[in-house]
Order: sequence, then C-alpha cells, then structure tokens
Amino acid sequence: MTGIFSRWQPRYAERGIATFPVTAEKTPATKGYLRTGIPGSAQLAEKFQHANAFGFACGRNNKVTLADIDTTNEKVLADALRTYGDTPIISRTASGGFTLGIGTTASAGGSGDPETCRSTYLAVVML
Repeated sequence: MTGIFSRWQPRYAERGIATFPVTAEKTPATKGYLRTGIPGSAQLAEKFQHANAFGFACGRNNKVTLADIDTTNEKVLADALRTYGDTPIISRTASGGFTLGIGTTASAGGSGDPETCRSTYLAVVML
C-alpha cells in the first residue's frame, strides 16, 4: 500500500504544483524542498512511497497563494470563493477552518505578483 504523498503527487503535478514528503512532525522529509520541481516531485513520490503527509511551497514556482479562513462558518468560505473564484484546493485546518489555494494573478484576487506570497510558507497536507 502506498502512502498519501505517492497517491496525491500525480494529481497535484497535473495542476502544475510540485509537492514533497512531510514527516509526522510536519517538517519536510527532504533538503532543498523549496526548489523541488515537478520531475523531482515525481522522483520523491517513488522514494517516499509510504509518506502520509506532503506539502508544497507557495509563490513563484507553484503559482499558488493560500487564503487562510479562521472560522468554521461555511458562509465565510462561500464569501471567499465568491471573492477569489473557485479553486480545486480547499482543505480543512486542524481547528476546523479552511485553507484555499488561489492563483497569484490579479484576476484571482491577488496582487498579480507571485512574490506577495512568502516563498518559505509551506502548505502541509495530512489526510
């Protein structure tokens, strides 16, 4: 049986998002993870087949900015989706809130500058 990272890596790669394995302590399992591209991500999925968490870097390479919604109120989620547009990346936070992966273009509600997202911010996915 393969882990969550190996199963989900191809789906994220299809959308142009390079992922990397994350440990149970929510730390990257590899060095140089911020420079991981799609081919490297696929190689990591083979090497870390049993990893049950993964992450990706925000910013220029993945063209993703995260919107953190610190409430369990789904009306606030709906408002955010109206503001930023629909997204295939919606996750629940540990506190029951939401995180939306949104594009970094002005049309997606961002400034249009991928650098507005701190490149050291990591999205960690533990399904």
